[in-house]
Amino acid sequence: MQYSVLVLLGLSFLIALFDILICLKRGLLKSVVRVLTQIFSAVAAFIAARIIAAKASSELLVQLREMVAGDAAVAAFAEENAVIMENLCGVVQMLVAPIVFFLLYLVLKFITLFIYLIIAHALPADKLKGGAGNRWGGLALGVLSSLIGILVLIVPIMGYATAADTVVSAMPESATAELATYDEEYVAPVLNAPMLSSLYRGVGSKVFDGLTTVRIDGEKAVLLQEIAAIGNTVSDVAPLGEVELSQYSEKEAAALKKATDDIDSSVFQTSLLSTVLNSASNNWLHNQAFFGVSRPALGDTADILLHGVLTTFSTSSSQNLGQDLDTIAEIFAIFARHGVFASLSSEAGPEAMAEKLITTNALNEVMAELNKNERMKPVKDALYNVAFQSVIKELGAPAQYAETCADVIDEMSEALQSATDAAGNVDKEALANKIDVALKKKGIELSGPNLRLIADGIADNFTAEELQTLSVETIARRLIERLTDADVLAEIGNVSGG
Repeated sequence: MQYSVLVLLGLSFLIALFDILICLKRGLLKSVVRVLTQIFSAVAAFIAARIIAAKASSELLVQLREMVAGDAAVAAFAEENAVIMENLCGVVQMLVAPIVFFLLYLVLKFITLFIYLIIAHALPADKLKGGAGNRWGGLALGVLSSLIGILVLIVPIMGYATAADTVVSAMPESATAELATYDEEYVAPVLNAPMLSSLYRGVGSKVFDGLTTVRIDGEKAVLLQEIAAIGNTVSDVAPLGEVELSQYSEKEAAALKKATDDIDSSVFQTSLLSTVLNSASNNWLHNQAFFGVSRPALGDTADILLHGVLTTFSTSSSQNLGQDLDTIAEIFAIFARHGVFASLSSEAGPEAMAEKLITTNALNEVMAELNKNERMKPVKDALYNVAFQSVIKELGAPAQYAETCADVIDEMSEALQSATDAAGNVDKEALANKIDVALKKKGIELSGPNLRLIADGIADNFTAEELQTLSVETIARRLIERLTDADVLAEIGNVSGG
């Protein structure tokens, strides 16, 4: 048995021995008073610890703001994303409260001891003194008194030990060899200490959770639950960075899905990640680094998709992040299932993804998933822009389409109108064939899958009601607007280097 366990058991034994002997000696009535003062000390320490920890975290928040005030960039970020600073202070509050609880209990127990002595002196002699009832009553109250004292002792010790054990267990083995040894030799034995582990699991863990619960973005966050979720997320995400995006398989997609579930279950992660994603996405969309990290370069087609994802995350909040991550994870699963990731490599070319999406029916599955979440429109547009880039590169500057490509745009608009039935439904195969004819007149030849993706993108730009009423001229104008959209130009510029 490790010495850490022996020390803990030894302290617990001394607490039990002291309280039991005191209660046996004092008698039943005075023991009742003593137990009541202990209960008061524990409850008062619990309440006061939460208040003091909250005050300390608030003071820390003020000091942190003063510390970062000297760095304009950091200060601006902290001001715009105050929730991050508040969350970090909430973590401090969680970590500090248990030890404050223990120290306050010791102080209050010492103070209430004098109160007890005064009250005990004023009480009449115990009529049961010396009788069996008095002895058994004193013993029972002595056991209760000792359990209170032991409970207060093990709450911070086993609570912190549980947190440490959770962190070590979640980290990759290669990075935690020494920590794992320490955890196995010292932490794990404490968590499995005879009798004490049962007391902690039964009552102590609930007290620890009560002390380490704070509100983040209006939601309750519990320290041990947050640590477990963060550990699981790190464990799930870490291997993904070792694999190129074009090499992702169902294994990586499943890991991402599990990570999104872990994030969604964590109040702290959801709040922090939504804020970071919001800020990083806005910076990267404007070609600005985020704390020294530049926008990732993933390859031609993947860069276009990344633009759509960043546009979605640029408006992230803790309320919508979970749904957004779930949608992204489902799309990853579809891509992995149909082998679409391989088409995202820089060697594959822009038409490779369109071919995979169409020939494997992945496009229909992806669109069905995206349509469930209205915030995913930028991602849906990005998928279509993968196909549109081929047309834009061949036809030249989109801003000049009205003059230089009016005939092609008009033919594509007429094609859309003629491929639409009376109910506003579009025959996308027929539309793709008509677009093919129009583009070939300009000497542009695209693959069947790419034409189909373009047809889908054009049709998606109009509602069924609009297709029933709009003229060819209006459709042509809307089509030019779609192709000359500033975000599309930014995406194509990123891909082509323009």
